[in-house]
Amino acid sequence: MNEIDKYQTQELAWNNKPVRSTDEQIVTILGPMFALFPQTKADKNTVAVYVMMLRDLDPQTLAAAVLKAMNTCKFLPTVAEIREQLESRAPGPRSDVDPRQLKPVPSQMFRLDEEEDRRQRMERLRQTKDWGRYYL
Repeated sequence: MNEIDKYQTQELAWNNKPVRSTDEQIVTILGPMFALFPQTKADKNTVAVYVMMLRDLDPQTLAAAVLKAMNTCKFLPTVAEIREQLESRAPGPRSDVDPRQLKPVPSQMFRLDEEEDRRQRMERLRQTKDWGRYYL
């Protein structure tokens, strides 16, 4: 089976993104969240909606988002609140990218030639209000 066939037969979530988690994984991740908020009556249909709406997330990302939501929400987090926790990722390097695979950008690629650099610095200097004192 080649890559095109794999892509065409791949199951898609509600938002046309590939499914990354199985239903069992999602239920296992969401289980402590429903146990933490026992005042909310979560029946089979409620759990099924959560599973359907979160299938496009990989298990590690989903577990981290659910944990954050459990720590910040006073009531049972909605799917939207769980997804908000995905976007509030801490600044820093991405965890899904191997830093050894990143290539440095050559600095000369963004450098101006010497004459253009001097011209732009002079233009910025002229735009300041005290530019005349530099020439006197």
